[in-house]
Amino acid sequence: MGTGGNLSYLNGRKVCYDYCDSSVACMEMFYELVEKVGYETAGRIQIYLLLPGMQVNEDGLRLIASNNDTKCINKLVREGHKYLMLYLVHDVASGGGGCDDVLANPCTQAPDVISPMKSRINVEGTSKRSRRGTTEVDEELCSETDSEDSDYVPEIIDSDYDLNDGDYDLINEDAKAFGDEKKGTRTGKELAEDPNSEDDSLDLPESDNDDDIKFNFKHFTEVDLKDPKFYVGQVFPSIALIRQAIREYSCKERLQITFPKNDKTRIGVVCNGGCPWYLYASFDNRTKGIQVKTFKDEHTCTKKWSVKAFTARYIAGKYVDKVRADDKISLKGLGAMVQEEWNMKVHRQKLWRARKIAFDIIYGDDIAQYNMLWDYAAELRRSNPGSTFLLQVADDGQFQKCYFSFDACKRGFLIACRPVIFLDDCHLKTQFGGVLLTAIGMDPNDCIYPVAFAVVQVENTEAWRWFLTILKEDLGIVDTSLWTVMSDKQKGLIKAVRELFKDSEHRYCVRHIWQNFTKNFKEKR
Repeated sequence: MGTGGNLSYLNGRKVCYDYCDSSVACMEMFYELVEKVGYETAGRIQIYLLLPGMQVNEDGLRLIASNNDTKCINKLVREGHKYLMLYLVHDVASGGGGCDDVLANPCTQAPDVISPMKSRINVEGTSKRSRRGTTEVDEELCSETDSEDSDYVPEIIDSDYDLNDGDYDLINEDAKAFGDEKKGTRTGKELAEDPNSEDDSLDLPESDNDDDIKFNFKHFTEVDLKDPKFYVGQVFPSIALIRQAIREYSCKERLQITFPKNDKTRIGVVCNGGCPWYLYASFDNRTKGIQVKTFKDEHTCTKKWSVKAFTARYIAGKYVDKVRADDKISLKGLGAMVQEEWNMKVHRQKLWRARKIAFDIIYGDDIAQYNMLWDYAAELRRSNPGSTFLLQVADDGQFQKCYFSFDACKRGFLIACRPVIFLDDCHLKTQFGGVLLTAIGMDPNDCIYPVAFAVVQVENTEAWRWFLTILKEDLGIVDTSLWTVMSDKQKGLIKAVRELFKDSEHRYCVRHIWQNFTKNFKEKR
């Protein structure tokens, strides 16, 4: 209401938007914010910016009608003005308000506030909305008028905010921010003569989707798990990450934190013992993530010597690297490290489970490893063509035995090594057991040279016969009289060698000869 020094904003309400990115300020963003408030901008609402440090009755309002006008917002934010006030002015002719400007603000002579409607052409070639008066409209009347007269086009505008020839001195330093930053600040006369001269260089958004509006929220990443901190407005990409952050906070601070609310879209946690600490987060449509809505960072409880979040799996994840470096670590040594770093008492049974989980992470689960044998065979044939991998399973798909040898080892053995084959076995110390059969050779440097391997369920004549038959075909041995087979007195091995290597020389090593051989092998290794 009013003009000049009598200008005032009556019966208004305030709506705040925080964490907005000034670099993407454009008319599309303002239109969307206005529509979220409950108004429509087309033909109804004009947007004015109040320059920092000025009042409404001090000519501090500047019309925001084009994307060129929004450039000053980014400049004001860079200069340190973090809070900007925007006024939404209702059109007097739209039926709102119900008050006469002259009667509400009497003066000796009514000012010239009515002028013919002016229009401008924007970048896309469409007519811009005309600038109208600043009369405040009652919300209920405005909503009724908007619904009934959606095609209404006003015929008069308020000319108080048009720049005429005598208004150049009204443009202060803050108003000069409307100028082109690349070419320097323009004068008030240049701005009045050519307000849309830079329309060709406007940085308009690529689309009108909601994703074009960026909100400056602080996002939580996995790097922040080392020292998690919480505050209102913090955004987590998933509900699983905020659960992990809360458990990490509980262990580091030695606090007993529970989850009264815990589902796919919201989470609420409290600290036990009557402590006022509380956190609530839920899904946010703006950021498409889990945002902390309520947080009270105050503790009145004491530190605990044992918390539920400090589980065996959590301990295993923290100490898997140390267990990998020392696979023979004792429970006492692991407990000492946990006590020193976390100041919490851990039961011996929990330490044993944590070490087992760490071993499963390092060496892999046995069942999962057996299920990957087909993938291993395909990768072996791809990376080393000519290699052999044979796998035999039962009718129900259960593993029975397998044979494998590398093409590079076979070619090197046949070309440069002596025609001597050493056979031995080794029992596997896993939960499924089994026996590893090996065939090795001796290279010109008297070093051990691997040739072929096999894994069988038990050691007997049938297993050795199966292994030696495949080995003989794999190496292409036809004349066995040129080969020498050396072995210990393994179960069923002698009978299998006599059947497959009839013409070869088979040496039965006594115990002390075999011990000397293994001793030399360890020294050379």
